[in-house]
Amino acid sequence: MNARPSGRAAAARSSAPLGARRTDRLRWQLFVERIFFLGVIALLVVVVVRQARALRVYQITVNGRPVVNVGDARTANRLLRELQGSTRDARFRQDVAVRRVNPRDWLAPEKRARNILAARITVLVPGAVIVVNSRVAAMLASKEEAEQVLSRLRQTHGGPSQESVRVETHIVPRAKIVSPDQAFKTLTSGKFGSPAVTTEQRTETKTIRHPRTVR
Repeated sequence: MNARPSGRAAAARSSAPLGARRTDRLRWQLFVERIFFLGVIALLVVVVVRQARALRVYQITVNGRPVVNVGDARTANRLLRELQGSTRDARFRQDVAVRRVNPRDWLAPEKRARNILAARITVLVPGAVIVVNSRVAAMLASKEEAEQVLSRLRQTHGGPSQESVRVETHIVPRAKIVSPDQAFKTLTSGKFGSPAVTTEQRTETKTIRHPRTVR
């Protein structure tokens, strides 16, 4: 005949599932609390980083005058590098610098800042100038392109006399450089621009500077 289980053994078996459930609830509660605290910490980090960035306003100046403000030095320097381009020996005609300023100053969106800089800064690059009768007819990217234009002009129209036309190499504004086709059309039209590059303009390369950057 089997003996009945004692009261203590029955109570132990009935309390075992209850204890396991309590342990599971405590573990879940601890997990939720950890997730909550981690979320609070992450939020505080984001707030601190944004506040730190808000205190970093950088101003791009041209010849010492404020032009535009951006949110960080990296953006300012990148915009200047993009404006300078990949052309070898490209320089700015103006004295361009980046400095940290009052964080309450107005910030320009990046696209607007790029347009403002492009309108205020002249990029100078090595190029060639076709001079006809002491007047600038066209600016091209290289002496080879200029010679090709004159050769084409002589073949098709006879071209101006050798005494009235010449090719000079100069540091020229990149925005004024034209394609060989455009230069050919200008020469055939006979409508030339400003007088030829002067001695003062030729020595201007001595004052051309790279932008001063900050970190």
